[in-house]
Amino acid sequence: MVNYSCAGTIRYMIATLLGVLLARMEGKIVYLYFSVDEIDLLESRVKKVLLYPINFAIVQLSTVLLLLKSRDHYRHRYCARSKPFYHFESCPEIELWGEGNDAERPPRESGAPLQFFYHGSLLWWHGLNRFFPILEEIRKKREARLTLVGSHTPSGMGMDPIGERYAKEIWSWIERGDAQHLGKVPENELINLMTTADFHVTHFDSRSVQGNTEVRTGLLEAMAAGMACLHVPTNALNAHSLFRDGENIVLVDPDQPKASAEKILALADDPEQLSRIRQNARRTIEEHFSLDEMLARFRSQRIEIKESRPPGSPGVFSSAAAVCLRHLGRFLGGIK
Repeated sequence: MVNYSCAGTIRYMIATLLGVLLARMEGKIVYLYFSVDEIDLLESRVKKVLLYPINFAIVQLSTVLLLLKSRDHYRHRYCARSKPFYHFESCPEIELWGEGNDAERPPRESGAPLQFFYHGSLLWWHGLNRFFPILEEIRKKREARLTLVGSHTPSGMGMDPIGERYAKEIWSWIERGDAQHLGKVPENELINLMTTADFHVTHFDSRSVQGNTEVRTGLLEAMAAGMACLHVPTNALNAHSLFRDGENIVLVDPDQPKASAEKILALADDPEQLSRIRQNARRTIEEHFSLDEMLARFRSQRIEIKESRPPGSPGVFSSAAAVCLRHLGRFLGGIK
C-alpha cells in the first residue's frame, strides 16, 4: 500500500484488496509494504470511514508487513501487533551524492544572491509554501533565489483540497518568477545544483503525522551531499540525538519568518560556521546512516511464516473477518 493521489484513493485501495484476496486464495504468501496511510492525508471524514475497513482487510489478509520504523503505529491502528513484520529505515546511497567535500565548493562572489535549493517530487506535501514568508523577509535585505527540482509539476491536480491549495500557491510563485522550477534533471546536474547552493530547503511540514514523525529521505540525501539543510523542528528530529541545530542542521520556525530570516542571513555571513555545518552533515550520514548496515540489520531479522494453507481455504478469510468485526467499531469511532 503505497502513497497515492487522494483523488483515486478508494479505487486504488479496492484494487489492492482484490489483489491480496486473489493471492491468498491461490495460497501465496503476501508481503505488504505499507508506505503511507492515506487516512492521515484525507480531509474528508466520510472518505476515512470508507477507507478504513478496506485498509483493515488488506492488512489482516497479508502475511508479513514491511514498515518504516516511523510507521510502526500502523500495526496498532489495524490490530496487527501479532502479525510478522520487518522494520527498516530510510538511508541515502551516499556514494551517489559525491564526496561531500566542502573545500570543493566554489567560493561565493561578493554581492552574489543567496541560492536556496529544493529537490523532490512532493513540493506541496513537504510544506514548501511555509518557506515563502521567510524568503520574502530575506529578500528585503538581500537578493535571493529559490530553485526547485522534481519529477512532478506542482500544479495541484488530483490532490485533496488542502494539498491542491498549497500546490497552487507554490505554482503561483513559479509563474511570477519568484522561484525557478527545473523539473526532473540528470543526476550530474542535480549534484552540481546541490554543490553550488547555499542552503537546502528540506522540510517545513510539522503539522501532518508523516511530517512530524518521519526523518525524510530528502534530508538525508541533502546531508549526504554536504548541504546546510533548513528544517522545522519535528518529533522525529527530537527523537534522534544525531540532529543538532547549528551543528549539522539549521532549524527554523515558519511561524516566525523574520527571526528565521535573520538566523539564515547570519549564517550566510559566517562562512566558517556554514562550512562546519555542511561537513558535520556529511559526517553524520557516513557514521550513522549506512545503507549496508541497514540492510544487514534487515537481513538479520528472522521471521518464521507458520501459516501455509491450501488454495481456496476459508480459514484466512474467516479469521480476518472475526478480527474486523471485533475491532472495526472501536477504530472507526476514533478516527479524527
